[in-house]
Amino acid sequence: MSPAVRSYLRPAFLVCVAILATAAAGMDALLGWMGAVLEKEPIALRGDLDLLDEQLLAPYRVVERSRLTAKVEDELGTTDYIQWRLEDTEAAPDSPVRYCTLFITYYGRPDRVPHVPEECYLGGGYRQTTSRALTLEWQDTGGTDRRVPIRYLVFVRDRAEAWTTAGQHTVMYVFRVNDRYANDRTEARAILGMNLTGKHSYFSKVEWSFEGVQAGRVRGPTLEESIAASEKLMSRLLDVLERDHWPSLSDDANPTDLERE
Repeated sequence: MSPAVRSYLRPAFLVCVAILATAAAGMDALLGWMGAVLEKEPIALRGDLDLLDEQLLAPYRVVERSRLTAKVEDELGTTDYIQWRLEDTEAAPDSPVRYCTLFITYYGRPDRVPHVPEECYLGGGYRQTTSRALTLEWQDTGGTDRRVPIRYLVFVRDRAEAWTTAGQHTVMYVFRVNDRYANDRTEARAILGMNLTGKHSYFSKVEWSFEGVQAGRVRGPTLEESIAASEKLMSRLLDVLERDHWPSLSDDANPTDLERE
């Protein structure tokens, strides 16, 4: 018997193999006993994002709609998205939050790693200088206090462009994951992992950034201006998405798997 074969027959190695096999069998048995569903079925939107009623976002109006190229859509991993440019008709003409770029994506089968601006902007030549977890607060039309966690990011392009003041760009985003909100990819993955027995899982990302034009140059908002404008926009947008577009797992989830809001 060769030395290589004898090394696999050592007691220590055989014990390790036995332990791993027992653990794997035990895990399979546990998951089966719990009724875990590891392969989720796709779940569709209640209503296509393209059909989002912009009248419900007033005083915001859509001034531009755009689609990505087929190649970029393939990299994105979904065709369920909207990319809009909004204008706040109540804001002053030179307000740094008069215009908003809005990008919403949806994944009814969450088998992809969620895209985040932290990676996308780095690939575009920006350098990240700020990352903060914030909470937006407002009262909805029914009088309920809402608190939604978001991620606030600031990027700087080292070589400022001619039309910007300092090459700085502010971006905010939030994930909607299995009826809950998360402000980073790690938390989004954790929420997906909690839904062991549900047949479906999904996630969606809402990403937005504000800007204005002052003296012929693009001007971005301060942190305080970003928060105030975000609360104004999200208090309208998220209500519409929850009611008319995003699915609900309330009929699919076990109460121990999904913490209801």
